[in-house]
Amino acid sequence: MHTLTEAERKRLATEEREWIFTFGFGHSHPETGESLGRKYVRVRGTCATSRVEMERRFGRAWAFQYPTEEMAGVTKYGLSEYRGPDGSTLSQP
Repeated sequence: MHTLTEAERKRLATEEREWIFTFGFGHSHPETGESLGRKYVRVRGTCATSRVEMERRFGRAWAFQYPTEEMAGVTKYGLSEYRGPDGSTLSQP
């Protein structure tokens, strides 16, 4: 797994990009109650604005924020992307 350098951290803090947010086993959707364990969502924005969007949509019921699928362990841990009731993803708020 790749560890970010200080320069990469600084660049990512202000770069508009897609971020990966993961959920833990005890997390559930705040409105539907659906289990979100072993799932992730994509949110576009800066490091800070994407976190704000996650909190708007899920409250604080999520685990971690990552700059890439690889760093989030999507393939390694067999995570699946969360899809809303209409089948949509959250990559574009």
